[in-house]
Amino acid sequence: MNKKITISIGFVIALSIAFIVGVFIGKGYADTVEVEKEVVKWKTEQLPPIHDTISMPVPYLVFDTDTVFKIIEHQAEVDTLKILADYYRIRKYDLDFSNDSIGVFKVNIDVTKNMLANASSEIRPIRTTIERVKTINKVQTLQFYGMFGSSLNLKTNKIQFGIDLRQKYLIGVSGIRMDDRYGYTIDLGVKF
Repeated sequence: MNKKITISIGFVIALSIAFIVGVFIGKGYADTVEVEKEVVKWKTEQLPPIHDTISMPVPYLVFDTDTVFKIIEHQAEVDTLKILADYYRIRKYDLDFSNDSIGVFKVNIDVTKNMLANASSEIRPIRTTIERVKTINKVQTLQFYGMFGSSLNLKTNKIQFGIDLRQKYLIGVSGIRMDDRYGYTIDLGVKF
């Protein structure tokens, strides 16, 4: 038989044996270690509503202007009934300052006789809290692994077997064939 075919078949057989041994021995005899992990979750909750009403509020500052007298000078006729009807008219305003970060914030305002007659508010605040959750993952302390690699022209081959300790440290041995030369290495590694 050709030497290349014999070596390739040997690699495949060795890899198959290492895989079977790794699965059964690694799963059967490995201890598990618990690893704690803290997860932070943002939690929002709706607080109870707050209602407030102010009846007949008094302004803290009043400015007098002569704008009305200038308008009256330019008009030929003055409709007194229309002015009085507008003066006694009740205007209601619903102002909504709500958003996703503060919650519901609504203000209802009544205006009559050129002044603020009533103001009421409804506030439903949102409170955001951080919830810390500890999860425990079980990690096997000992796992076996095997790898096989080859170049496209099959002139370079590599086979590697090793042990994975606590899914953090790797210890292994590998054999490399380049053309008709052979080499062996001891491999050490750390997972980041």
